[in-house]
Amino acid sequence: MKDQSILPEENIILESGCLSKEDVIACAVGLVLRNCSEMEKEKLEQEIWERERLAYTGIGSHIALVHAESVTVHCPVTACIRLKEYVDWAPGKAYPPQHRMVKLVFVFAVPKEECPETEILKDMVRRLGKKETVERLMHAKQSREIMGIFQ
Repeated sequence: MKDQSILPEENIILESGCLSKEDVIACAVGLVLRNCSEMEKEKLEQEIWERERLAYTGIGSHIALVHAESVTVHCPVTACIRLKEYVDWAPGKAYPPQHRMVKLVFVFAVPKEECPETEILKDMVRRLGKKETVERLMHAKQSREIMGIFQ
């Protein structure tokens, strides 16, 4: 990743105790908008849930890509949350376990208008499709290792 500010170290949690999809999304919003008002956080969370209703965000390999176009951000922001325990990302659905049971969540909030960083985000998503990348992400001991995977 050329610009580490898109996934800053403080937006990476390696052992989150979140126990539900709702907890994970609230935690992620708090990370990416830590210096914003509660109203802005609520707006982004609402935008994420609107996107979640449109399509399932589990991509397999126990990973979810939560994302939304947002009026609350002016440049892309991301967070990475690795969970201590698997979270059922689609309760009541018949998806295979590697799609439904999530352990690693990436959150992307992008502005409504396209910006140069969008290509960097697309590259991140492409890398998440590689088995070696997933293994490294699942076993990283430090946040810097996660950042290094996307450099």
